[in-house]
Amino acid sequence: MIASSPARLTVVEPAGPDDPLVPGFTASTRLTSAQTGSISIVEHTFAPGSLVPPHRHTREDEISYVV
Repeated sequence: MIASSPARLTVVEPAGPDDPLVPGFTASTRLTSAQTGSISIVEHTFAPGSLVPPHRHTREDEISYVV
């Protein structure tokens, strides 16, 4: 049996004012890689039907969860 350490729980407060990236598209950093040890979590808010500007991620992977 392998002993594991207990999971670390982080409570994140509701987002404050967002930082506008482009008109109608905002970003709030929820957790940084320094806080988690490996990943960053960023919340993006934009209106239905909006398009995300073309961009690339050259040093990281991106996973999106759409609500």
